[in-house]
Amino acid sequence: MGPSASKAVPALVGALSDPYTNAHVAAIRALARIGPDAHPAVEHLTVDLRAHDESIRLAAAEALGAFGAGATPAVRELTAALRDKDPRVRQAAAGALQKIRADVPGSDRRR
Repeated sequence: MGPSASKAVPALVGALSDPYTNAHVAAIRALARIGPDAHPAVEHLTVDLRAHDESIRLAAAEALGAFGAGATPAVRELTAALRDKDPRVRQAAAGALQKIRADVPGSDRRR
């Protein structure tokens, strides 16, 4: 998809309230493929890091990593997700935090 699909962001954000897990996860993954241009979804994905369903938490952490520095507002919740009961969510949160830090201007990428 990429940045050219950013016009779909409002509809995809709306789909995050879909009660069906598969539809919810598909919307999150679509936002991740759009990347940083989907930054209006950061607040919603941050809430999804606390979802009951681990597939939603996992997809949210992975998507936030795809946003790079645009996901900086989610750092606190991603840090909390490092203690998630699901090891895949913990790993995705760690990866997202690395990508965010690497994308922040002036950050030390060697850490």
